[in-house]
Amino acid sequence: MRHTAPDFIYSSSFNLGGLVKKAGNNIIVEIGKLQGQPLVIKPEQRKRNIDVYMPFARSIEYNIELEIPEGYSAEGVEALNKKVTNETGFFNVEASVKDKLVIIKIKKHYLHNFEPSKNWDKLILFTDASNDWLNAKLLLKKK
Repeated sequence: MRHTAPDFIYSSSFNLGGLVKKAGNNIIVEIGKLQGQPLVIKPEQRKRNIDVYMPFARSIEYNIELEIPEGYSAEGVEALNKKVTNETGFFNVEASVKDKLVIIKIKKHYLHNFEPSKNWDKLILFTDASNDWLNAKLLLKKK
């Protein structure tokens, strides 16, 4: 293939409607929704006596860099940090501000492809944390 005449060209676009909202002079960014819809454990699935078999151990990571608009400051960045870790896996969010960027690193790791049923409660601890973080918001405050 030549870069000047590729055989295959692909493009995609999507709408992130509802992600950014005005609140007076300020802006609220529903930052947690950028991770997509995480696994939700329904109430009827909370008790389990069958071992958990997954196709493979896996890692899901997102690196988000959000530019702070001119005339605004990022508030509540520290509240975005979250860490839930145990022997089945972990959910970890590290958020910081550097120059004019909000930098967020989200990591969710399932450490094994098999978990005995006795570890089910430990597994749902970090999947619930990921689901809770879906509601995380970032305030961009007008200076």
